[in-house]
Order: sequence, then C-alpha cells, then structure tokens
Amino acid sequence: GPQCRQAFVDFEGCFALKCSRCLCHFCAWCLAECGSSADAHSHVRACPHKQNEDAYYGTEAEFKKAHRDRCTRLVREYLDSLDHSVRVRVVRVLEP
Repeated sequence: GPQCRQAFVDFEGCFALKCSRCLCHFCAWCLAECGSSADAHSHVRACPHKQNEDAYYGTEAEFKKAHRDRCTRLVREYLDSLDHSVRVRVVRVLEP
C-alpha cells in the first residue's frame, strides 16, 4: 500500500483496496490513502484517474495504463520544479 510501500500486482476487480501489511485502505487508480473501506469506495467511485466508467472495478490493463500515466505526470511535475538548465541536461541524458 501507499503507506508502507507494500507491492501489489496482477489483480482485477474492485479498485478500493486494503493493504495486507499495514491495513490502510486506498485507491488502486491513484494510490490515495482513504482511511476506511467506505472512504476508499467513495474515492474510487469519483477518482479523476479512473480509466473506465465502472463505479469500482477495473482490469489489469486499465491499472497499468493508470500507473503509466501517474508516473509520467510525476516525472513531468518533478522536471518542471527544476531549474531550466538542470532540466535541459536531464532531458538530454534521457533522450534515446
């Protein structure tokens, strides 16, 4: 889960999850910690990062896309926080 960084993989079903290690409730779409099971379900139903129209459920492919999008967004936000000259150097290093 997001609190203890316990990995979770290869699931399909309800995206309101409970961590098996720290027992926190969270959204599988965006990894937001939600407090209770009811809070997690409410969050999942309205999560802006959902990849479908279903209230609670998603597929593994949708999960993977949501997390690729999340990682891309986080990297862009980080790069935007850097000084321009540093950002240019980092982007150059990462170019194929």
